[in-house]
Amino acid sequence: MKWDDHALRLSVIDTDENTHSDIVHWIQKFPFPFNHRDYLYVRRYCLDAPTDAPPKIIIKCHSINHPNVHDDHKCVRVSKYESSMIIQSKHRLEEKGMKFLLTYHEDAKASIPTSTYSYLAQSGNVDY
Repeated sequence: MKWDDHALRLSVIDTDENTHSDIVHWIQKFPFPFNHRDYLYVRRYCLDAPTDAPPKIIIKCHSINHPNVHDDHKCVRVSKYESSMIIQSKHRLEEKGMKFLLTYHEDAKASIPTSTYSYLAQSGNVDY
């Protein structure tokens, strides 16, 4: 089963167990005539499990450089990317039910003309 048809590559390059961090390389498919986007970022998580409230998992990501991952001339590197997610269990992590909050920002370096954007919005192309 494939998680996302637009994720051409998604791999963990490096892991640091002490800081709960991963270096992630992700290539995202963009529609023609745009080049695909290349993300390289650190993802860090922590578990907040107070005794008087439901537990939360906090995940922070931001773009980085890494000596083992070089720019691919077929893709556009997204150099400004960050996201934060808080996942809160209703009661316990093992039980069903949660709520989450996601904030996200990137500069995908894509300039889409207003007429093209309007056409895509009206045609119902919700993939992008």
